[in-house]
Amino acid sequence: GAKGFLRMGNALLYRCELDPVLRELAIIRVGRLSRAAYEVFQHERIAREVGVAEEKIAALRDATIEAAVFTDNEKAVLRYADDVVRNVKASDKTLKAVQAIMTPGALVELTLTIGYYMMVSRFLETMGVEGEGWQVNVQADGDPEQAFDEAVRLLTEAGFSADENGSAAGMMTA
Repeated sequence: GAKGFLRMGNALLYRCELDPVLRELAIIRVGRLSRAAYEVFQHERIAREVGVAEEKIAALRDATIEAAVFTDNEKAVLRYADDVVRNVKASDKTLKAVQAIMTPGALVELTLTIGYYMMVSRFLETMGVEGEGWQVNVQADGDPEQAFDEAVRLLTEAGFSADENGSAAGMMTA
């Protein structure tokens, strides 16, 4: 049930060997590909807390995973996230690139993190979860990317936040 779902999320966030910077870059990318504004908003904040540079967060907003601001390892992780989200199974080339930079355990954690946050994004979007007692209503002339960017902007301006356990001020995800 829901408790197991949240426990898994907390384990992926707080009890893994996967580098937290790589984890957060992958989660934000999954959220962007899933057009899950609330998820992206929350993990941009977490990314800052674990040391992701603002330039990298901005590059993800611009959908430029090949930007010079990313290291080769970060690009490999972002390509892997893209491949898994878009194709379900990563290509041999993409898989080998991440196998070369992390332990088998960290690779399992990365893959589980991508899958978990695909599920979280779909749950939040389908159920209309956009914050505790607060929703973003955006009209952007039928442009989903513009609507998504506007929703993230509005959440940020509203000062929406969550605690480290993913609760309190409106964050439902782990």
